[in-house]
Amino acid sequence: MGNAFRNIYNLLQGDGDCLATFVGQAAFYDALRELAKRKKWKIWLKDTEKIISPYHDSSNPEKQLREMLDKIGFSFIEIQYKRLSFQYESAELFQEAIKALTPFKIPADIFNEFLAELFEEMQRIDFEVYKYEKSTSEWVHNFNLFILYIKK
Repeated sequence: MGNAFRNIYNLLQGDGDCLATFVGQAAFYDALRELAKRKKWKIWLKDTEKIISPYHDSSNPEKQLREMLDKIGFSFIEIQYKRLSFQYESAELFQEAIKALTPFKIPADIFNEFLAELFEEMQRIDFEVYKYEKSTSEWVHNFNLFILYIKK
């Protein structure tokens, strides 16, 4: 991610600025890691670590990001790190969103099975690891989002 922000810095002119959002932590990432360990999914989930946010496992992601941005040379850095929940109205909408987030080439005939296991793992992790309250909706995606405003 450091290269991306160095490139942004180099592209900005004068006192140019940038507004960016990106996911810092999500049960989705943990669930992918868990499924990647399973024999059934291992072949399809190669390179899982490449799509996981570099801040996912950080104990202080805001500080880590701020230090990197300061080192690059940004003159103004404003960071918000928010815990968000997105509630989908149906299984179909949830599945479409997960398909958009999943860069892996899982065959169509087993993709629904993959989604079911992924969602089950996401719910378990949300409840057991992150201590999110169980939702009244079955189709919830919890995550922490960075909202970043920086100036050259």
